[in-house]
Amino acid sequence: MQNSGTEHAIKFKTFIRRDVAPAVRKNGKFDAAEYSIKQLEDEQEKQLRLKLYKAQEFYSLDQDDIVSLHQVTKAQAALDN
Repeated sequence: MQNSGTEHAIKFKTFIRRDVAPAVRKNGKFDAAEYSIKQLEDEQEKQLRLKLYKAQEFYSLDQDDIVSLHQVTKAQAALDN
């Protein structure tokens, strides 16, 4: 892949350099779900989906937490409207 000059290889290397590597340096990980949300054009939908994603991520850590469940439900309702 490193020495390949095919179009697919070039796009992949560019993606790694522009998106994955900076995220790993900044956060220690690359979150594909968060990346795909950030690619959305509609700013309001983007913010709602990010809020829902973060709430779901937090809720998955402690499923007995009623506050995080409420946040997930509230974010999902806002996105559905």
